Amino acid sequence: MRLIFFKTQQKKTHLGQDIRCYDGNTVDVPPRRGMQLMDAYPDNFFPAEIPVAKLGEPVHEPLSLSQITVLTIHYWPPDVLKRCLLPGLPKEVEFIKIDNINNKLFTSAAKALNYGIRMARNDVVIYAHEDTVFGKYWFDDFIKQECRLKDWGALGIVGWGFDRQVRWGSSYKLPYKVKWLDECCIIVDRKRGIWFDEETFQHFHCYGVDFCYQCNAKGLGVYVVAGVANHDLRGYDHNQAWFDQLGIEQDLFYKKWGKN
Repeated sequence: MRLIFFKTQQKKTHLGQDIRCYDGNTVDVPPRRGMQLMDAYPDNFFPAEIPVAKLGEPVHEPLSLSQITVLTIHYWPPDVLKRCLLPGLPKEVEFIKIDNINNKLFTSAAKALNYGIRMARNDVVIYAHEDTVFGKYWFDDFIKQECRLKDWGALGIVGWGFDRQVRWGSSYKLPYKVKWLDECCIIVDRKRGIWFDEETFQHFHCYGVDFCYQCNAKGLGVYVVAGVANHDLRGYDHNQAWFDQLGIEQDLFYKKWGKN
C-alpha cells in the first residue's frame, strides 16, 4: 500500500521502526499497517492518489453512493461485523444483511447472494464478507474507477492474476485485470445478467471463482480495483468439515470448467 505523509503542527515527521516519513514522502507499507497509520494519524497519512486520467474519460455517469448496495451474509459472531465491515460503509449506501447463523436460512452462498441481489434496490451490488475492511477513501476511489471501466463483469479487492499470483488492489494505482477474485469481496452489476450458480455449488465454496469464469466466458473483464481495503483476521478457524466440503466443490468446479 502506498501512503503519502503530510506534516502538521502536531506531527511534523513519523519515525518508526518500519518507516521514516517527512513532509510529502510516499512510503510503501503492508495493507494492515497502512490502515492502522491512517486510523491513528488521519491528518497525516493518506493513500496515494489514483491517476484516473490514465483510464480515460468516463464511459457512463459516475455512481452516487446511494446507487450502491453492500450485501453481506451474517454468520460470524456480531463483533466481527461491527469491528470490520460496518465502520467503513458510508451512510448513503444501501446495506443488506442476510442473517444466516448456523446456515439456517440458506445452505449455500450462491442461493443467499442471488436472493440478496434480487432484493437490492440498486444494480451495482458489493458482496463483502463480514470481516472485510474498507478504508475511508475506498468508495470514492471505487466510483472514480468503475465509471471508466468498459465491459467489466466482476470487481473486487483481491484476486489471482493469470500467473496465479495474488494481487491486492491496495498495491496498485489503477484497476488490475485478474482471472478470478477472492470471495471476500465480489462486486457485480445486475444488468450483466450473470448469477451465482446455485445448482452446481450448493454449499459455501467456489461460487465466486465460478462467477468470474462466467464473466470471462462472456468476454467481460474481472479486475481488482485500486484502493485501501483489507480482509481482516476473524480469529475463528475453519473446521475439518469446511475443508472436506471445499474439496468436493473444487471437483465440481473442475468438472464444469476443467483444470485451467
